Amino acid sequence: MAATWKKKWISPIALDTGHDAIKLLQLQAGPQGLAVRAAAKQRLPELLRRQDHPEGFQRYHFTLQAVRKMLRDGRFQGRRVATVLSGEGLDLARVRVPAGPDPQLRAAVLRCAREELGYADGEGSISYVAAGQVRQGHDLCQQFLVFGAADQTLQHRLGLVDDLRLTCTRIEPAPCALHQCFIGSGDDRSPGAPAPARVVVDLGQHTTTVLTAQGGQLTWARQAPLGGCHFTRRVAEKLHLGWEDAEQLRRRPHHPAAPNHSDFPWSPGNDQVDRVLVDLLREPAAELAQEILLCLRYHGETFAGKGPRQIVLTGGEAASPLVRRLLEKALQQNVCAGTCFAGVAQGALTALGPADGPLGEWALALGVCLAEYRCEVASC
Repeated sequence: MAATWKKKWISPIALDTGHDAIKLLQLQAGPQGLAVRAAAKQRLPELLRRQDHPEGFQRYHFTLQAVRKMLRDGRFQGRRVATVLSGEGLDLARVRVPAGPDPQLRAAVLRCAREELGYADGEGSISYVAAGQVRQGHDLCQQFLVFGAADQTLQHRLGLVDDLRLTCTRIEPAPCALHQCFIGSGDDRSPGAPAPARVVVDLGQHTTTVLTAQGGQLTWARQAPLGGCHFTRRVAEKLHLGWEDAEQLRRRPHHPAAPNHSDFPWSPGNDQVDRVLVDLLREPAAELAQEILLCLRYHGETFAGKGPRQIVLTGGEAASPLVRRLLEKALQQNVCAGTCFAGVAQGALTALGPADGPLGEWALALGVCLAEYRCEVASC
């Protein structure tokens, strides 16, 4: 992954304003390769974590104060920032156009993208990436994944950056950021063998992003309004628990300590707790599995070659063995936790300590930094 640098290169600061926590990450590259230069995280209060819409005034004010403090207290360098767009702020579509000269191809992609996304001329912002060649009837077409954002969404994000007195260098769609983390990982095929297919599932607090890739190229991406908060809500409602207690109980396989209340009915080390959680979470896990199966089915019907050997799970909820076990049972396929920091020394990230959560929750921020890094390498 890393190129050889005579001088130190420092990435823009990646800003991930997730539903569960706000994260800042900065990489540096030098003779020793890539490493985390600085990292900081601020978890949101319970009230804000439960909100479905991340653009309210309370959330905005909390984010401003949290980022200012993290920048002031951390080892971050510079005022350039790159951020990521996901969830309901990001629109996804797929378009297919006949191959042709680049100017005509670009115009055709944008025209089809506006139709698929329902954007009027001059409305919103659209980007796209090539997603392989496919046959449509007797014609060979180029397929593209297109990403759109409404003007209001971009104004809100850029307004936040401006209020922080930072300069935005990049707004990366979540599927592209995730793909950056896993390009080439697990590619142990023999010479001449076809590139393996890969499925990456980013399980967040409110949104799950599923993508398929083959040969270093995205082939499909999908977002579903399912995540950790839906698991927590189900546990809270069925067991009549407060949100914090339900969340801690649900994450019990990863964080064994039960809530510190004398009247809390679920003691750690009790197999009955696991059985209750399995019964409660089986239904939302099955819904999530259906979203993953749609991507698997599309990839298998569209592209030749073997399907993925395993499903890589990342995001803030990826560390839960219970979630992985339920998905494996529903999908009848191996599900493993992704290693998104392969080839990147964790450096300053280790100072946050294991209590600050799994590494998978940093995948989006890391992907934004890696996108900047690869652009820098390509320009050298």
